[in-house]
Amino acid sequence: MARALDVARYMIHLNNRVNAPQTSLTNLKIQKLLYYAFGMHRVMTNGENLFNENVSAWKYGPVIKEVYDAFKKYGYSDIEDDYWYEDFNLTPREINTIENTWDQLGQLPANVLVEMTHRETPWIEAWNNYNKEINPNIIEEYFRQNYVAAV
Repeated sequence: MARALDVARYMIHLNNRVNAPQTSLTNLKIQKLLYYAFGMHRVMTNGENLFNENVSAWKYGPVIKEVYDAFKKYGYSDIEDDYWYEDFNLTPREINTIENTWDQLGQLPANVLVEMTHRETPWIEAWNNYNKEINPNIIEEYFRQNYVAAV
């Protein structure tokens, strides 16, 4: 199983590919993309987690704290480090999930992704109930009902 930071690094790699249309990739945006990749992976693999780190409900949507801490030095700026091109320790199935998520949502601005998560049950329930963690089963159930056609 991947680490959330490896998934994030692979997303940075996808954004920095030669001849690929680059998009703004901030810490805020990468958090939302991680959440969507997590949910899609749960559906595509019948309940397997993409990574073990907890998905938490924060003010601006779902967050994986370990990844937030790794990139918080960038603030609202794009993450542009070249050193992310390394062995990502990802399986072909994990890469497939990440690339599908990137292809579907990677070009959307962070604010649109925040608005999307704020309309979705997993974040709403955790935020309204003052839970720090979003239950992976609730994420999977929501994605199975709402995104199954996309995966």
